Amino acid sequence: MPVLAKRTQLLISVRNAVEANTCVQAGVDWIDLKEPSAGSLGCPTWQVAQQVYQVLRGHARRSVALGELTNLDREQSILIGSLFPVAKVGLSHTIHDSRWSNQLAELSVDLAKNSCQLVPVIYADWQICSAPQPREVLEWAIQNAAPNLLIDTYQKAGKRLMDHLSAIQLHDLVLQGQHSNVGIVLAGSVQAQDLPTLLALKCLAIGVRGAVCQKSREGDLDAQLVLDWVKRFP
Repeated sequence: MPVLAKRTQLLISVRNAVEANTCVQAGVDWIDLKEPSAGSLGCPTWQVAQQVYQVLRGHARRSVALGELTNLDREQSILIGSLFPVAKVGLSHTIHDSRWSNQLAELSVDLAKNSCQLVPVIYADWQICSAPQPREVLEWAIQNAAPNLLIDTYQKAGKRLMDHLSAIQLHDLVLQGQHSNVGIVLAGSVQAQDLPTLLALKCLAIGVRGAVCQKSREGDLDAQLVLDWVKRFP
């Protein structure tokens, strides 16, 4: 019997301690740290990670992006991961390298030594960034007992999540995750107009960054927009 999310949560990605505090004050369910200028899953510096940890150490749900498996600094990643209960890793440019599954599993074991759970990322635009197909990543998450799985977009150039995966495809992935106790988080240039469709999928959380920023995802977080989005998740 599938495990359904009691309420789909709002995840907002922040880039520093100031933005993290804004989200705490607004009552954001899940606060995620990443550096937007460094890509879809840009890894923050150790200094920024420490500063954000001090703000979020008592927050129920918090996570950090460590970058792409193919080019992450392993020692630095494990160090940063030790500050957060959840760490996300992307799989771009691994489609022709069969070692990605074992490498991801090894990283997961290393992170777990510091009580950090690894969350793999399905890229909806996997063909563009040479990542494994969505089903392969979901199967890895199930086999390795990953608590969550993020479905995101690699390119942030105008196209949104559902420009790459239909509502039916997303529903199938969410449902399979629920049957296997893997909570699915949906992200990828999500806009307010996407919410009715995405909320109907009963996923664990919906993540945004650009929608709550001034001008673009690399701009500063807008406190009023954050509050507006919180209200959309009763």
